[in-house]
Amino acid sequence: MKFPTLFGVAALGAVLSFPAAAGLNGDIVSTALRAETADYGRFSAVVGAGVEGSLVGGMLPFDYSDSGFSLGSPRDFCGIRSCGEAREQMTLKLSGLEFGPSIVLKDVVLITILSNVKVTVGPTFAEFSWTDQPVSQGAFLSAQFVTGVVPEPEAFTLMLAGLGLIGIAASRRSPRA
Repeated sequence: MKFPTLFGVAALGAVLSFPAAAGLNGDIVSTALRAETADYGRFSAVVGAGVEGSLVGGMLPFDYSDSGFSLGSPRDFCGIRSCGEAREQMTLKLSGLEFGPSIVLKDVVLITILSNVKVTVGPTFAEFSWTDQPVSQGAFLSAQFVTGVVPEPEAFTLMLAGLGLIGIAASRRSPRA
């Protein structure tokens, strides 16, 4: 086998060993909202067309897309937990974010009117924390998911085998005059 042929076979093997991009449509995800003194529960929904559910007694509809999330309000109100001077810490956790084989959540691009939102991201979850504050009508927190591929051990084995074949072919090449 000639060097270009071996290189082509190795490159094709490496490309085929990585999964295609996938998303959340059809997956079951969980959304949980809690405050320091109240737990608003955990809600599971299938990601698809339209709004997946609502938090705080129907006041905060949430919507997942194949690669994002948004939380909104149908009206202005003084805060999720309290309208007084004391504001509680709010935590919104999205879990079950499984985008496909070997695809994990790496980061989120956050768009929000809320101030001082802290974001924690893991391979299959995103968590947002903020001090309760007034919320305007419309979407007040949205996140675009940034995913990445985690190569599986088979991919490394296939790449190493291909590189080994390339090395063998290169060492057997006869010098040309």
